[in-house]
Amino acid sequence: MEVFGSESIGVLRQLSKGASQVEGLPKDMRVKYPTRLFRYWFMERFFALEISNKKSLSVCEIGIGQGQLPKLLLTTPSWGKSLLPKWTGVDCDSDAVNLSGEIYDSICIADVEAATFGKFVESSEHQGRYDVVVVLHFLEHLKNPEIAFQKIVTLLKPGGVIIGGMPCTPECFRALWEPVIRKKASKFGHYSVFSPARLTNMFQSNALNAEVLRGGFLLRKKNLFLENYSWWTRFNVFFGRLFPSWPGEIYFMARK
Repeated sequence: MEVFGSESIGVLRQLSKGASQVEGLPKDMRVKYPTRLFRYWFMERFFALEISNKKSLSVCEIGIGQGQLPKLLLTTPSWGKSLLPKWTGVDCDSDAVNLSGEIYDSICIADVEAATFGKFVESSEHQGRYDVVVVLHFLEHLKNPEIAFQKIVTLLKPGGVIIGGMPCTPECFRALWEPVIRKKASKFGHYSVFSPARLTNMFQSNALNAEVLRGGFLLRKKNLFLENYSWWTRFNVFFGRLFPSWPGEIYFMARK
């Protein structure tokens, strides 16, 4: 499935203009189409696909940080508060509760690898209730992502999608690299390494159909002059589509 239509470059430009208004996003971006915002661009494109098929969406975002994703969406002309889906946030940081009512309809404070998250996913209020579950740059922070992913999938309605992304490593190096990063990982650092093959196995184990599984880009460099040109951005994402195992980032949308 191709998620980047003719209007998509303009959306990235809108996101780059709005980034300076959002706490937690870089304020030093001096290019029109920053690769540093690709993670949010991919999510916006996935949402656009789902919204085109449904009148309203219920969303659960796991690992919300400072709420950068919905806040950035709201800075663009195509997203207003009335268009923002019903949004639930889950995070292990107790300060995240302050975002409740501002952007998120509700916030659950829970560690995905602890019993508190089990109670969340097993409750009738949340299990099987969401059209979209977002795990954007989150799974790589877990020590046992396959176990957590199995729980996360139960939040989806039949036909719902899980979307996300993370750093990518070719499968032939993944098993070698993971012990290295775990030795030096901080409390909330990266513990797990992902490849297309690992993600595919996770989807298959949970009866999910991968509709999008692609690399993000060929090259990312802060304020690279090429990022002022739409042709470069199109080539960058095209390369990612052709070579999903390229060491950079990988993005996915998988349907239940």
